[in-house]
Amino acid sequence: MTLPADIRISSDTAKFGFVFTRRGLVPEACSTWFLPRVVGIATAVEWTVGGKMVPADEALARGLYARSFPPAGSSTVRSGSPANSSPGPHRSRSR
Repeated sequence: MTLPADIRISSDTAKFGFVFTRRGLVPEACSTWFLPRVVGIATAVEWTVGGKMVPADEALARGLYARSFPPAGSSTVRSGSPANSSPGPHRSRSR
């Protein structure tokens, strides 16, 4: 999973699942550490205990990732583009 990544992007058609409990497993792969910090404790508990598949629009609305891209072959982007999301490095001090 890409939870510890600084920039998380996704497809418009992606589905996310923290389905450990549906398999009778304890959540692992650091999802218990990173998920609450990314989406908040209430959402993290809902997703991990419930074990449902989360559609891309809900994941975007709750902050799981920052930008959404349509399937390959299309040129539109939801919420901006990583290529132009930052104007570049900034100076920390002027001299």
